[in-house]
Amino acid sequence: MDDVKPCPFCGKPPHVAEEMDEWEWWFVACRTPGCILPISGGHTSIESAIARWNRRAALASAPAQQWISVRDRLPAEGQPVMFVVASKYPDYNGRVFGGSFCMLADVPSFNTPGVGYRASHWMPLPEAPASSVASKEESTS
Repeated sequence: MDDVKPCPFCGKPPHVAEEMDEWEWWFVACRTPGCILPISGGHTSIESAIARWNRRAALASAPAQQWISVRDRLPAEGQPVMFVVASKYPDYNGRVFGGSFCMLADVPSFNTPGVGYRASHWMPLPEAPASSVASKEESTS
C-alpha cells in the first residue's frame, strides 16, 4: 500500500476506510473539524483512493492563492470564486464550492446555480489548464 500523505491544510494524518454497502468502496478523509480538504472517496480500491488523496494533497500544498476572509474583503460583484460555506447545517458547513459572488439586499451571497450561501472565506478561481481550453477549430467542429 502507498504511503498516505498528511492533510496539506492541517498536517494531520488522514483516515483511510472501506465503506461497505451495496458496493464496496474506499475513501481517504481528513477528520479535523473545519478542514477544507475533507474527502477523496468512491474508489474501488484502497490504492486508487490513496493515489487520488496524494494527488489532491500535492496540488493543495503547491504555492497558490490564499483564502481571503469575508471579514477582510469581499469579491467584486459577479466575480467567479471558490468559497467555504459557513452554515449551521453540518452537511454544508466547511464545504468548498465554486460559484459567483453578488450582493442580495445588502447581504453578501456566494452562489452556485440556484442556491446562495453564506461564506467564511473565498478566493478567485484559478485559470483553467491550457490543455482544457479548446482551440477555435476544435470548438467549431
